[in-house]
Amino acid sequence: MMELLAAELQGNPEIDLLLSLRIIQKNIDPPKKAKPPPKKMSLRERLVTGPKTAEIVFPLSEAANTLLVSHMEPSLIGKKKGLADAIKRMISASTTVWEQELTGTVLRFNEEIAAKIVWGNHDYTEYSSLQYLEAHSPEIPAPKPHGLIKFSNACIMLMTYISATTLESVWQSLTTDNKLFVQSKLQSIFSTLRSLKLPSGGNMGGVGGEGVQDYHLDDHEKQHLNTISAFEDFQFSIDVLPPSPAFTTFLRSFLPPSDKECVFTHGDLRPANIMVEQDSNGSYTVSGIIDWEMSGFYPEYMESMQVLHLFNRNVENDWYHYLPHCISPARHPERFLVGRIWDMSLGFAAAKRDKYLR
Repeated sequence: MMELLAAELQGNPEIDLLLSLRIIQKNIDPPKKAKPPPKKMSLRERLVTGPKTAEIVFPLSEAANTLLVSHMEPSLIGKKKGLADAIKRMISASTTVWEQELTGTVLRFNEEIAAKIVWGNHDYTEYSSLQYLEAHSPEIPAPKPHGLIKFSNACIMLMTYISATTLESVWQSLTTDNKLFVQSKLQSIFSTLRSLKLPSGGNMGGVGGEGVQDYHLDDHEKQHLNTISAFEDFQFSIDVLPPSPAFTTFLRSFLPPSDKECVFTHGDLRPANIMVEQDSNGSYTVSGIIDWEMSGFYPEYMESMQVLHLFNRNVENDWYHYLPHCISPARHPERFLVGRIWDMSLGFAAAKRDKYLR
């Protein structure tokens, strides 16, 4: 370094020695490049490399058990380690149908069985509902349950595989006649669903006793309620800093008398949760209804209030026009509109979209 500095000084006696020293030092010791941050592992990768224990919470069907055993080392059959290792092999050999970064994924294992895997959530509402529907209304095209496994901090719900084509993905290509046909199918499905009533004295919400929930409150504990009036009080007190009591009372004064019974409710019906398949003529028909995590016994009006919760002023889509009549917001206009005003008063709005969602 001193030799370089001397050479600089010889060439220019009036040189700024401090500046030259800094330049020479920088060239000799260039700054080290920062290491790139480690790549985030997908949920699938974490499941294959992380968990070491597994527990069967709800019994496996014969088909699911056969699938699991086919991935198990013979020497580990019947052992806890064998179960965890077999699950990892199943996941490695599966096909990803859908994935939400870090929190959830849907995997397809074969033509018959798929799994919905949710990380950090041990709520069994969806699986309990699938069991209930299979027992009480098997004609509803919901996935059939094949068992549930707790895998470290993940919940693995095994169920029948339903075609991965959503109504959302094809809606804009449908003819008016095809849309009306889909509407009639959904009308039949949800009329049947709503014929399932909450037994006298039973608790509202999840059929397995999981309690009621509300889409405003993902992080709050569920409530165990058995009257509609208590449920409505819960709905109007769910924010940490709710609107004033006077405003809340004023808003509730527009509501009609409460329903007298609770019916089985999906709770999140939208085109993305409706699976379809094409017939030989190229028309689409309903093949399944998925995502039952918000389901359970709720007031008769509840489905109508929530069926368009993602529909806002930025959405250009005629899905609202083809809703099944039995769950249309037009059946309960006061409750639908009061619900929208309540959403706005909480600072809650439908998910932001591009200017027009078609």
